Amino acid sequence: MASSFYPEKYLGRALRSGETIEVPMTLTRLRDDEFNSLIVAVDGACRNNGQPDARAALGVFFGDDSSWNKSDRLPHRDASSQRAELCAALRALKTIGNLVAHEWKHHITSGRTLDRVIVKSDSAYLVNGITEWIFKWLDNGFTNARSQPVQNQDLFKELLHVINRLGREKRIRVLFWHVMREQNADADRLANAALDAFQAPVWDYRNPPTQQEAETYASERVWRWHQRLGHIPLEELQETLSVTRGIDVTHEQIQTEIDKGVRCQRCRSLERLSGSYVF
Repeated sequence: MASSFYPEKYLGRALRSGETIEVPMTLTRLRDDEFNSLIVAVDGACRNNGQPDARAALGVFFGDDSSWNKSDRLPHRDASSQRAELCAALRALKTIGNLVAHEWKHHITSGRTLDRVIVKSDSAYLVNGITEWIFKWLDNGFTNARSQPVQNQDLFKELLHVINRLGREKRIRVLFWHVMREQNADADRLANAALDAFQAPVWDYRNPPTQQEAETYASERVWRWHQRLGHIPLEELQETLSVTRGIDVTHEQIQTEIDKGVRCQRCRSLERLSGSYVF
């Protein structure tokens, strides 16, 4: 279950890129388990909030230049400040469930599981709603003190579902950290970049990952296993599947990368030095 996070209870503090131990951003010390905890900053942005022409977007910041960062527009039905904040948290947690948790263990920390995720937000509505108010809403059938339906209850219910699933399936505890707006500049920048972009991707929490996203995830996993196993040729990685457990890519996904005819940067450099690089 979600719970409030108070930084003064812990030994460490979140530092900027260049000072952190790992990318994506982590606490340098958090009860001596820095390799098991992750901070992710989230923010929503909405222009012309409350108007028919409102536009909204989300930003999710794991770390500088992280491939996990998100900068997405939201569909019109989610175009409000409050819904944008909730969607940003959902986007972060679903990214962690779909991709980050596995990579944390196999590619970042050499076998250490991700135990705790701290969602950093400048939205008191998000943090108070998911750590305090939601328990009253559950008791009252998601009606407020005036016996009216709670606004945005679909998103709060989905957040609670994702939090419980992360705890049940991956043993990840989700906490929320309320900060001042100026302390959340990275996520804010990503959210506003989506609004400023001529054409930004649109993310709708009601839909599963797109085919393009699924293919991107698969491609990233293939090349991370290629790197982790000493930059072995992809053909050898295919053969390894039959004798090594825990490799979460398929023969077909590896073949897709082979058919693209691409190489990783390190392999290209070695081929150039050996004179065997084929242009």
